[in-house]
Amino acid sequence: MNLKRTTKKTDILMKKITLTILMMVILGSASFGQYTASLQTITASPGENVAVNLTVNNFNSIGSFQFFIKIDVAVLTFQNITNFSQTGLMSYITGDTLRILWTNTTPYTWGNSTLMTLNFKYNGLTSPINFLPGACEVVKLVGFIPTILTGTFNNGAISPYLLNTQQAHIDMKASTTGQIVAVPLTYSGLAGTTAGSITQKISYDATKLTFISVTGTGLFSTGITHSASGGIITLVWTNPSGAQINNPGTQFNLNFLYIGSSTTNLNFSTGCVIGAAGTGANIAVTYFNGGVFPLNLATSFATLPTLNTAIQNHAIDVPITLSGMPAGTNNFNIRLTYDNPRMTFSSVTCAYPITSSSSGNTISIAYTNTGSPPPSINGAFLVLHFWYYGIGTAHVNFSGGCQFSIGSAPIQVAYTDGTVSPAPITGHNCHIGFISASSGSMASVPVTFTDMPTTIGSVTMIMTYDATKLNYLNATFSHAGTSVTKKGNVIYVSWTSSTPTNINTTPFVTLNFFYTAGSGSDCGASIVFNDGCAVSETPSGATVPVNWFDGGVDLKFKISGTLKYNSDPNLSGPLYGFKVYLETNPGIVKKDSVITNSSGYFEFFAANGDYKLDIVAPDTTVWYADMDDLQAMFNYVLGFDIPYSNDLRIRAGDVNQNGDIDIDDLDLVFNRILGFVLPSYTAPDWLFEQREFNVSCADVSYPVILGLNSGNVLGTNPTP
Repeated sequence: MNLKRTTKKTDILMKKITLTILMMVILGSASFGQYTASLQTITASPGENVAVNLTVNNFNSIGSFQFFIKIDVAVLTFQNITNFSQTGLMSYITGDTLRILWTNTTPYTWGNSTLMTLNFKYNGLTSPINFLPGACEVVKLVGFIPTILTGTFNNGAISPYLLNTQQAHIDMKASTTGQIVAVPLTYSGLAGTTAGSITQKISYDATKLTFISVTGTGLFSTGITHSASGGIITLVWTNPSGAQINNPGTQFNLNFLYIGSSTTNLNFSTGCVIGAAGTGANIAVTYFNGGVFPLNLATSFATLPTLNTAIQNHAIDVPITLSGMPAGTNNFNIRLTYDNPRMTFSSVTCAYPITSSSSGNTISIAYTNTGSPPPSINGAFLVLHFWYYGIGTAHVNFSGGCQFSIGSAPIQVAYTDGTVSPAPITGHNCHIGFISASSGSMASVPVTFTDMPTTIGSVTMIMTYDATKLNYLNATFSHAGTSVTKKGNVIYVSWTSSTPTNINTTPFVTLNFFYTAGSGSDCGASIVFNDGCAVSETPSGATVPVNWFDGGVDLKFKISGTLKYNSDPNLSGPLYGFKVYLETNPGIVKKDSVITNSSGYFEFFAANGDYKLDIVAPDTTVWYADMDDLQAMFNYVLGFDIPYSNDLRIRAGDVNQNGDIDIDDLDLVFNRILGFVLPSYTAPDWLFEQREFNVSCADVSYPVILGLNSGNVLGTNPTP
């Protein structure tokens, strides 16, 4: 017998017994009755208003009830409740939960009937309509004595109706990796129905399809707008006069670059709607999905790497790795494009004879081996040699015309593009300043080096400025021999010295412009470094890698928010004295920090870019969890949702941080209530909602960011 495993099982059983006894003490000795509550399962067409009945059985002498019902809010938009026979009903949505509350001092009997009707706007796809039994409560009044009833819950759902004669179809199209594919979207069964507007939301896998555009034919040749974000294409078509959209030859074409090697789906998403001309009334349509699949499922691969080892003015090798190439592969043609002049191509090496040529930013490589049998080409068969001049990421991509074969028989190959990025640099910075200026005045923008060696002998800077708002006047500089010239909207700065020089601290050069701001939601005027910037030491001539930071005029925007305690449904109290860090995203560099004020408010000013917030609580340790939180966690382990549940509350209960709340978390919280903090209690004292965002010429505001003390899954301290 495995004594260790048996002992572990015994420990878990004893924990469960102990906690069960504890919960019995907490719950006390209430009297229970039995009722049944049921929700409908129905079908509908996107854009329709739907009614879902909530029926009850044995619902007698009821003094109060609360029902918590979980829905997919992307699929269903709650509107109101009708068909309820009494007054005083309250209902509202919080997160993905519909909360329904009613109470009265005079009991009422519904018996076996429809209690109420829940009304939603249906947006498409499928949503469960599920009770949260742990949060539901029904109280029966016997005289003046309230008795909590137990209930049986039958959940409902809503799903698409599939039998409409009006239909929308996305085609299934075959393609070859690396090729552009047009996928038709067509309509049928709409004879006699004049459509005036179409909004279609279509999801796609961006790792297999690169979205290019939507084009139309026939009646769809005009009136189209489209956009793509987060893997969702939004297509809008309008025609004030209306059109018979099932007309032959009328279709939308969804245009992609197919970059995958397996089948990928194109699915209608929530928010699809077709409106009738004139009235805009919803037309009931059934939607059928499609996708793209390979002509032959690829089992062979050609891969370019992702490198982050590039150093300015140094050579870098980029291998092409081949895998899964069948025995006998004796022929290939490879075409590549790369970012030039960020990199320049010098040569390619291979263990076997190849021919190669380059023109502009394109490289062509051909290989034929007449040996019998030809050697395997799997592995790092080719190495491309480049010289890296850039200050940013360069791309090396497979282009159209790539082909591998055995003789003349083609091999289906999946291609993966590559990138070449600068090696991480500690120190060695050059900043174009961020300044504010009034329209119609001079704007002086400093360019400053920091943390550089004191042995610098040459500097080359190439900067492009926004000539629509900046008129270059002149430049001042701090080192004799500096040359500043302008060509178009590009400024060239060069300096050399045979004497090792410290170029830190004071601006190396100051660029003077006449600034004219735009109107409306203006985004300031940018000044950016170009490829070709370089710094070297003397007398060695060695290149110094540098972090090049862009800047400009009026380019910083406000990032603000208010930090509050997650005490829903009670008033959320402000969290003051908390330190909020502004970090680049991914969180590599802390750009700024601020302390929340007495209202929990904070703000930063930052330039365009990707950021995230990191929040740190004050040093004072506080802990709010109590036996009520423990009961809620116990119910969760039994399968019931925590009231007002959200991701933050689940994270707060997962104190051993293994991914969910379990019996071990209950044991850890129970011990901490008793005053013992066990080593496996690894959660921090405070947890916060995560915020990642992009600043793009506009302020970013978060009215509320919630924080929660670990273990306090009910959020019962609204004013910490």
